[in-house]
Amino acid sequence: MLSERTIAIVTDYWANHLGCSVADLSGNLPLVIPHGRELTGYRGVFAFFREAAPVISVPTNLRKEISAFCVKQSADDLMSPARFAACAQILQGTVIGPASVGYADDVTLRQTAGKARLLVPSDERAASELEASCPSIEWEHGGSVIGEQPTAGIFFGDRLVALAGYEIWGNSIAHIAVVTEPEFRGRGFARSAVSEIARHALEAGLIPQYRTLTSNTASMRVADALGFRYYGTSVVVRLE
Repeated sequence: MLSERTIAIVTDYWANHLGCSVADLSGNLPLVIPHGRELTGYRGVFAFFREAAPVISVPTNLRKEISAFCVKQSADDLMSPARFAACAQILQGTVIGPASVGYADDVTLRQTAGKARLLVPSDERAASELEASCPSIEWEHGGSVIGEQPTAGIFFGDRLVALAGYEIWGNSIAHIAVVTEPEFRGRGFARSAVSEIARHALEAGLIPQYRTLTSNTASMRVADALGFRYYGTSVVVRLE
């Protein structure tokens, strides 16, 4: 179980990110609000489900339209991330989610027996070769740049086969991304890389965050195996 301190920091982060109050995250009714400062300029819908009803952050000029959309949905559809995502198809945008959001701390994080290590500038060539071996969309969502952010990886011979890195969100969250060379998947390499970079984040005073589509069972297994604890679910609609 995550510590109370971890939960408090994470909850404050999401309240600030969405532009709502901490109490709003555990409300009984869906709440449609205009984008807060951190989402200003984002043309999309960001729904976050913490305990029950979602907080739905939208562009200010679309608040009435999205509110009207929500009124037309059943209570069950609004309370379920999967059903909300299905209903949101009508908004004529790209629906991303549901995505599970989990966190680890010193109490929950499990280390692996793998040989992942922090990466250094001399590993850039290996990272470029890994990028070239991955589908572009996978690298876009899971790739990291050595030198621009903390990164960890694991090698098979002289080949970098898994790479994990994190971006700092809100001065407290280490948002982790990971990518594995296709032919080396299912062998625990991603888990080792994530474990190492999560350890680095904790030592830096940050809280590791692991977000993945709930439909990605392999990625969900990585989170569970390493001790990331479920916190909430997001559904994003990128509007055209």
